Amino acid sequence: MFKLFVILSVASFVASQGEIPNQCNQIQFKACSANLAQAINLSPELIFSNSTIFRMQMASNFYEGRAQVYNWVNQCNALSQFYGCLGQINVNECLNPVGLIIMGLSPDMAFDYDGSFKQYAFECGVGFNQRPEVYQCLGSTWMNAASQLTALSLSYRLNVQHDPTNACKYALALQNGYAAAFGNNNCRALYQKWATWWGCSIMNEYVTGQFRHCTNKCTYDQILTMGGNFIKFDEDGKMLMLIPKTWHKDPITGELYQEEEMWL
Repeated sequence: MFKLFVILSVASFVASQGEIPNQCNQIQFKACSANLAQAINLSPELIFSNSTIFRMQMASNFYEGRAQVYNWVNQCNALSQFYGCLGQINVNECLNPVGLIIMGLSPDMAFDYDGSFKQYAFECGVGFNQRPEVYQCLGSTWMNAASQLTALSLSYRLNVQHDPTNACKYALALQNGYAAAFGNNNCRALYQKWATWWGCSIMNEYVTGQFRHCTNKCTYDQILTMGGNFIKFDEDGKMLMLIPKTWHKDPITGELYQEEEMWL
């Protein structure tokens, strides 16, 4: 119910956005966004118009530079410079979900950006590991499991959008899927527990801004490294991920329907 309340509140804000006190300096925001776009090799027109493209570009940068941990450092530096360019007031006013919706984004996309920046704060902070072999195995997992991780994230976004009362259940499935993927692929031999915790944690950070009431945690000492019911490997050694049942909305009738779970 918390997320439903948030969405309804945001919608009412947007309906009267001319009355909303917002201190975001749009000129400065556009200039700083253009600098960030250049740093991550993305068109300035796309960086804050489509959160999926933004996330895919950040992930692509991450795994394409997996041979050099400096690539991870460069991405973190680009984000740090972006925040510094904006200043604290603009960070608070421009990058929060309401501020992004005022700019014209949908609530779903605004929360996706908000969660993404929280995820990257973890990756550049507590989740940063300077060992080259760790970065290489994480980046290789991103590359090898990109389609499955993207599908799992999309399933989560659709589910919380259409069934917000069960948001914590969907958030847990998202965390478990990422944890299993990172813990049971390229990092398994040497860093399985750490990578499992890392995969769980980046999604825990991602969902926190939306659903603060959820109690799902990624406690390192309690992390289970088994793939469990979330992933399996076929006879060729290819990883398959369980994509949960997913709610969709018929674009013509507006009716909701649920797609069955599937292995991808």
